[in-house]
Amino acid sequence: DILQPIMGKGLIPADLATWAIRRRQLVPAFHNAWLQSTVNLFNECSDRFCKSLLKTSGTTVNMEAMYNSVALDIIGKAVFNFDFQSVEKQSPVIDAVYGLMQEAEHRSFFLLPYWKVPILGYEALGMGPLVERQQTFKGHISLINDNLDTLIQEALLTRSEDDVEALEARDYAALDNASLLRFLV
Repeated sequence: DILQPIMGKGLIPADLATWAIRRRQLVPAFHNAWLQSTVNLFNECSDRFCKSLLKTSGTTVNMEAMYNSVALDIIGKAVFNFDFQSVEKQSPVIDAVYGLMQEAEHRSFFLLPYWKVPILGYEALGMGPLVERQQTFKGHISLINDNLDTLIQEALLTRSEDDVEALEARDYAALDNASLLRFLV
């Protein structure tokens, strides 16, 4: 219920029946050739991570934040074909994702779900949301959805329908977009 506005009925917050169907749809994507290209992606992102750390020599570094950044860079490229470059610079999309996670945490601890109240938590009758954190939440959702819409359109433009054997024989290193998103569309 808390994640529904953020993730909809996606793979992670889905009920068991929806999850089972979507899981079967994803399984063919995780074949050896794609996994090998993902290992190469891990190496590329790790190299950027190490170069970024070298630039901070002699200073205190928040390693948790750095590990989060490299993990998000890997996920961004592997799943969405989006290069956050978050180990090198601040990313507004990453900031929005963190904001959404903080809002989910806030909702999990707050006793009264004011975000479900018209005008307070969401727009109704041409007014709202009046609660500032819900305005921020709406902005974060909008930014992420706009980026996802663009990535989906790009994936649709480069899609090709192949059988599993053709997918396994493909040279993923030669593709501009070897993301799971491209596979799903």
